Amino acid sequence: MFSNDNKTGFFSNNRRRLKKRFFYQSFTQGIDLISQWDRQEPGCPQALRLVDYYAKVAIERGDPELYRLLNTVITGKMRNLFEGKEGAQYITNYPYAIVALDKIRKIREGTRSFKEEHKEILDAAKLKARKSYQPIPFET
Repeated sequence: MFSNDNKTGFFSNNRRRLKKRFFYQSFTQGIDLISQWDRQEPGCPQALRLVDYYAKVAIERGDPELYRLLNTVITGKMRNLFEGKEGAQYITNYPYAIVALDKIRKIREGTRSFKEEHKEILDAAKLKARKSYQPIPFET
């Protein structure tokens, strides 16, 4: 059947996969919390603190996917606060969020490069979508 080494390897790999899955599940739940707080009051201190916390987690892990997830909940209002447009205290109080925004900006530059590289394909898809789009008529 299985040798002890194979069993140990199997369980070790399985445990690693479960830990990774649990981590991502927890991270996305935290992202959801940020969104809930920010919907109640855009740019509220609780949402900003959570962004800073999850930015710290992303920085410690160094996983670009975590930055992409975090970017989904950073609203324009939050960005303005983190960029100091309403006072430098936001930069001082949320250092991890500031660093994460810089890393997100670099990731987004890569997305722009990707779009430029695949411009023909994307333009063809847009043209096809425009041709097939049929607005739903409003009833009066």
